[in-house]
Amino acid sequence: MIKVRDSIMYKNIPCWYELSFEEKIPAIILRVHKEFIENLHINLQNHYTMKTLMDKFKFSEFASDFNGDIGFNKVFKHQGEKDNFIEFLIKIPSSKEGAKKTCHFCNGSGYDKYLKKKCALCDGTSKESIIDWDQVRAISASFTFFTTFLEFPEKETSASFSQLMTVRTVTTKGGQGGSLYGKISIPFKQWLMSLSNDEIDIPEVNNAMQIAYKKMFTLTDYEKNKFYTFKRGKGRFTTSCPGDACGLNPTDWSDDEGKGYRFSSNNADNSLQQITLLAGLIKLYELVKKTICK
Repeated sequence: MIKVRDSIMYKNIPCWYELSFEEKIPAIILRVHKEFIENLHINLQNHYTMKTLMDKFKFSEFASDFNGDIGFNKVFKHQGEKDNFIEFLIKIPSSKEGAKKTCHFCNGSGYDKYLKKKCALCDGTSKESIIDWDQVRAISASFTFFTTFLEFPEKETSASFSQLMTVRTVTTKGGQGGSLYGKISIPFKQWLMSLSNDEIDIPEVNNAMQIAYKKMFTLTDYEKNKFYTFKRGKGRFTTSCPGDACGLNPTDWSDDEGKGYRFSSNNADNSLQQITLLAGLIKLYELVKKTICK
């Protein structure tokens, strides 16, 4: 039986939800254990947080019946049940293709005559990318709403593996409007500690972030150098993506091998950065799970 204050930072708890990243689509997959859903006795459709987000961002609709598509504008697409988990597919939105607006930086030449290289803003395409902010924010706000209730299960599920990570997001307008934070479990931390060296880079995570970012916006050669993921001391990790020191960092560095820890974002000012960081975090989770849940 789960107690109110039980946390994956202090004990292993059977998994009640998890996230994965499909690089080819690309998309995020949310999997929620059906026993968690059965024990979720909250009127999601009439919740104050839902109404607040709906009013703030003027979404067209909201759905919360786990038997179908859910979320704002129904961006979480129901995929059915697999291994007692209900799956939802969340496609990373594309910058609107066929944009006809000429890049103002290079005047449509695709070339930076001063630096003598392709334009850094349009990446040599001559056209400005247009971010589909409505879709990006609908995804972010849907995560913000549902992860509120996914924080703790009312009862333990019958899942055969433990909850390795939990995530919460924030969706607002203005600075830090794409924040995210969460908790790392003891096994997750131990996996990071098992890596051979501190300061080791994790390229799989960087690649996932680049894929998500490139789908939503132009990824220039300059910005490719803004992605990194390092394993730090004491089983911690840090990530970075384009922005003003935008990334994920541990919130504490206490040397307690018997517990997990919290992490949070820094300067994640919009939903695009949030989804980018989330893609990388999910890929890191997959690396951990692949090793310890053989």
